[in-house]
Amino acid sequence: MLQARVRVWNAAAAEKKLVHPRYQGGVVVTMFRDHAFEKAAAMKERGVFVVPQTGALRVAICAVAERDIRKGVDAMAD
Repeated sequence: MLQARVRVWNAAAAEKKLVHPRYQGGVVVTMFRDHAFEKAAAMKERGVFVVPQTGALRVAICAVAERDIRKGVDAMAD
């Protein structure tokens, strides 16, 4: 189940040309993003919850239904 989510995540991120480290396993994925704290606040208003850190947004991919992954990637790309 997790691998299926990661495949969707990676495909959607590539389509949006988002920069992220290669996924090597685990339950969290990271997207490099400037102004991560401001971006996380804007995403929260859209119902997409991420953990901001300096220069990146982290998502517990294990807690996101496969059908909702593209919504999260779209929110990161906006």
